[in-house]
Amino acid sequence: LVYRPMYSVTLNGEFIGYTKNKSKLQNRINEYIENGNETNIAFIDVQNLPEYSLCLLRKENQTNEIVIKNSKFITLLIKINSEEEIKDILQKVKITYHDATHYCYAYVIENINKSSDDGEPAGTAGIPMLNTLLKNNLTNILAITVRYFGGIKLGAGGLIRAYTKSLTETIKNSKIVEIEKGLEIKIIINYDMQKSLDYLLKDYEIISKSYQEQITYIVKVPVSFLDKLNNYNTEKVKETYIEKDV
Repeated sequence: LVYRPMYSVTLNGEFIGYTKNKSKLQNRINEYIENGNETNIAFIDVQNLPEYSLCLLRKENQTNEIVIKNSKFITLLIKINSEEEIKDILQKVKITYHDATHYCYAYVIENINKSSDDGEPAGTAGIPMLNTLLKNNLTNILAITVRYFGGIKLGAGGLIRAYTKSLTETIKNSKIVEIEKGLEIKIIINYDMQKSLDYLLKDYEIISKSYQEQITYIVKVPVSFLDKLNNYNTEKVKETYIEKDV
C-alpha cells in the first residue's frame, strides 16, 4: 500500500492520537502505567487519514551510484503519474545501461505498488526497495536500480543491504516535498466578489481565471480548505496533491 500502517490509539476507551509507530506513544503509556492506572490499550490500523502526510519527488529526477565488492549499483528515482509510463521508462533504462546484469525496480502510485527482483534471489532487491519507498512515505515514484555484477557474490543479506543503501542514498540526495490531499476546483463568482476571493486564495495556486459575464477560477486547494469556500459557487474538477508549508 502507499501508506505505511497508521494506528489510531485509544487508552481505556479514550482516543489519544494517531501514530505510524506503536512505540511512538510508549513514553506516555509507560507514565500512565507508573502512576498506578489500569490500562486497556488499543492500536487500530487505519488508512487514508487526512492527518497523514505523503512525500513527493520534485520535478528533477535523481541518479546515484555506489560500488560494493566490485558490483556497481546505479539507482534512478523517477517521478511518475501512472503505471502506463513504467514500461517505456524501463525500456529506455535498459537501452542506456544495455550491458548491465539486473534492472530491479519498485514503484508506488497512491494505493498501488509493485516490485521486481529481475533475476536476483527472491526478496533481495525489489522488496527492500519498495520498503524503502514506503518507509519514506513516497508516492508517484519509480525507483530502478541497475546492477553491474562485479564477480563477487554478496549473499542474500548483502544484496538486501546493497539495494537498500543505494536507494536510501538516492532519496537523501533528492529534493522531496511534503504533500497533502487536495482538489482542483472551479469557482464562479460575480465581479464584486473578486477582491475577497483573491485574498482568501492568496496562499494557493490559481491555475487560471477567465472573465466573461462572471469570473471563473480554477484553483488547487487542500481538502481541509473547502469549508472556507461555503459561500462560493464551487465545482470539483479532480483530486490532486498540494505541497505543504514545512
